[in-house]
Amino acid sequence: MDESANYDVVSFTNISDKDFVGMFGGKERKFEAHSVTQLPRFLAKHFAYHLATRTLMASGKEWGNESKELKDMLGVILGSAAVKPVEVASVPETVAAQAQSPVEFEDLKEETVPEAEGFACVNCNKTFKTESALKAHGTRFHKS
Repeated sequence: MDESANYDVVSFTNISDKDFVGMFGGKERKFEAHSVTQLPRFLAKHFAYHLATRTLMASGKEWGNESKELKDMLGVILGSAAVKPVEVASVPETVAAQAQSPVEFEDLKEETVPEAEGFACVNCNKTFKTESALKAHGTRFHKS
């Protein structure tokens, strides 16, 4: 994929019934349940992976990084058939210039979420210090 394709704007859909809080560059970003947000491709792919893995872990289904379940869910979150690059000529000069510089999250001006402490179970809201502890809890207490 061409490096400039990372800056194509794509739709990121929170397919969950719950708000999703993703983190990138040390900053949290909140996506309301069922919301659709336009993001640069590299950010959308990052958040999509974490939303998909959270959703698959909560479902209790068997999956892996190369599984059909994960790839299918990523396709739904990213709207794979509907993804189209933005023509640079149609983007205002200031936005095109920002695309060439590092992303500054202070410019996003979206609702910030209080810093989370650990990892929360989507079923019972119990929190854990590590993701592996959360995973073990889910397998042990929330079998489907």
